[in-house]
Formats: sequence, structure tokens, C-alpha cells
Amino acid sequence: MNFQGSDYHEVVEEYGVHWNFFFTLAAVKVLSSVIFSHFGSHNALRAALAVGMGHHVLLTYTGIEESYILNSSISRDESFIAANREGIASTVGYLAIYLASVYVGKVIYYSHKPKAEDWLRYGVRAFCQISILWFLLWALQSTPICRRSGNLSYIVWALATNYTLLYIQFAISFFQVCFQQLGLIHGPLICYELKVCFFVFF
Repeated sequence: MNFQGSDYHEVVEEYGVHWNFFFTLAAVKVLSSVIFSHFGSHNALRAALAVGMGHHVLLTYTGIEESYILNSSISRDESFIAANREGIASTVGYLAIYLASVYVGKVIYYSHKPKAEDWLRYGVRAFCQISILWFLLWALQSTPICRRSGNLSYIVWALATNYTLLYIQFAISFFQVCFQQLGLIHGPLICYELKVCFFVFF
């Protein structure tokens, strides 16, 4: 495909010339379906680690991130890939985020049982996992977070921030249930949660 004769410098978006996030979502859905059909969704964490680390090795040790994906001096007229290299590259990073999110979703779903010890066990497990993610983000501080390439720093940052917010919501819900059982609060729990969120963010 020839893109000669067109000036793309004025129309380049975050993901490239033609690419947008809807293409990324579609690609992630298709690729994750292929992975799950071969390895099963119970291996979502292993798949996320494999995809994320493989993407990191490709970007970092081959130098393709700086020399090609983020290099504005390279023409976008050569091919569809050249014109949309950021969107295509970041799709792999978003795939790793999605696979890890499937794992987190399964952990939350199977951990939220009526018994208090199940909630506490999940709380400790999630806290350890979140701590590891923030430590990894600190260890990767030499690699700038880049959404355009979907690098490992961005993957870890996205997982750490979102998992932390989920954990805060879980902690609020857990203490609400405890306080309600002790008779310290009454009425719909959602009202107290909204008040806490309003106080924290505003």
C-alpha cells in the first residue's frame, strides 16, 4: 500500500493516522479470545506476564521503541504499519493489561464469599499483589511511562492504579459490613460509600 503524496503530519493522533482506540479494543478482544481458546482463562496471569515481558523485551532490547515507534523523523508514507505504528504497538500492551484484569476479576469473584476469613484472605493477598506492582513500577522508573507504545511501565502503572482503587473500594465495603453488623451504621451501604468517596476526592 502506497501512502505517497499525502501529508500526515497534521493529522497524526495518539495512535497514528488511521488507528483509534476502537481498533485496539477489537484487536484485544480477538487476540485474548485466541489465547483463552488455547490456554484457558485460568492461565490469564501467565499469559499476561508472557505478553508483557515479551513486549518489553521487543521494545527495549531491540531499541524499536525509540528508533521506530516514537521516532517522529520516520515517514508515515511507507505503509499502513508505519502510519499507525503507535496504535499497533500499544495494542500488545493493552492486551497484557486486559489479560491481567481477567485474572484480577476471577480473584475478586471467587474470593468474595460470606465467610469473613475469605474476605480477609483476599485482602491480604490483594495487598501483597498491589505492593508488588508498585515496587515493580518503582524498579522501572528508568523507563518512562508511555501509553503510545504500551510499554511495561505503562502496563504496570495501569494495573497498579486500577487495582489500588478496587482495593480501596473493597476495604470500604468490608468495613461497612463490619460496622453494620456491630450496629454502628444503619441503612443502605451505598450512601456511606458515596459520602466517603465525596470526602476523599472533593
